[in-house]
Amino acid sequence: MDNALIFIFRSAGLSFQEAVIALLKKGDESYRKLRSFAWLLGGASSGLLVLIAFSPAVTLWFRDISGLSPELAQLTVVPIRIFAVIPALEVLLAFQRALFVKSKSTRPITMATAIEVVVITAVLLLAVSRTGLIGVVAAALAAVSGRLCANAYLLRMDLGTKKIIHVSA
Repeated sequence: MDNALIFIFRSAGLSFQEAVIALLKKGDESYRKLRSFAWLLGGASSGLLVLIAFSPAVTLWFRDISGLSPELAQLTVVPIRIFAVIPALEVLLAFQRALFVKSKSTRPITMATAIEVVVITAVLLLAVSRTGLIGVVAAALAAVSGRLCANAYLLRMDLGTKKIIHVSA
C-alpha cells in the first residue's frame, strides 16, 4: 500500500502536538479553541481521505499516480479505507500527548505507546494466523486497533486524573 497518500493526510496531525504545547500557555480559552480546531482538523483530514478512498479517485491515485499494476491497486482499496480514520486519530493523539506534556505528566504517553505496540502485534498475529486476511488488510486493522487503544488509554488517563482538563496559564 502507498504510505504517501496516508502521510499526506496524517502530516497535519503530526505537527499539531508542538503547536498545541506552544499555544496552551494562553490558558483555558486557548484550550477550548485548540480542542475545537482539533475536531475540525481531524474531521477534515480523515474526511478528505474518506472521499478519496471511497471514490474512483482511489484508482487514479494508486494506478496512475503511484504506478501500481491493476492487481496491486485493487489490493490497496480495502486497507486505505480502513486507514481512513488514522488522520483523525493522529490529531487526537497529538492533542492528547500535548496536554500530558504541558502538565509534565509524560508516563501515560509511554504507556499508550507500549499499549499501541502490543495491540498492533497481537492483532497482526491473530489476523494472519487465524483468518484468511491478506497481510496488508491485517496490518491496516492492526494499526488502527493499536491507535484506537492508545487514544482510549490516554482519554481514560485524562478523565481519571482531571489534571489535564484545566490547563493552567
